[in-house]
Amino acid sequence: MDFFGPVDVKTCNLIEIEKFKDPNHRWHKIEETHGGALLGGDPATMVERSDAASPIFHISDKTAPIMILHGDQDPLVPVSMSEDFYDRLVKAGLENQSELYIVKNGGHGTRELFQMECKEKFLPSCANMSEMEMRALFAGPRRDIDYERVPGRKQGM
Repeated sequence: MDFFGPVDVKTCNLIEIEKFKDPNHRWHKIEETHGGALLGGDPATMVERSDAASPIFHISDKTAPIMILHGDQDPLVPVSMSEDFYDRLVKAGLENQSELYIVKNGGHGTRELFQMECKEKFLPSCANMSEMEMRALFAGPRRDIDYERVPGRKQGM
């Protein structure tokens, strides 16, 4: 399961570096970012080392089945990152074990992604969880989910 994941750490780091120009941005050094915390080590080489920590560059026939859920209004991780990840999974011949759902009006970790309706539609394996566990995981008011299942694409598209 991939919830709005930063599967391309280098791209995320480059996005953050661009934001350093804004004096009001929450971070001003790469080592302060999520990508920097993940990579650790010498800040001068973090961007170059990012691919090694990026799932998008490690797709193989051993890749586990995956369901990707991403909000179309995510301000932190572009939805295009999940679309690219899915396209690469399909191109690698993994279309039968890969799904991408774009949640309309969903942000980065916002309630649209964590509600009981998402559990019912996307996580049937959670059926054995207690009601208290489910409410902790999928908090928020009940509402309909507006999502689009992205169909598999043929190789080369």
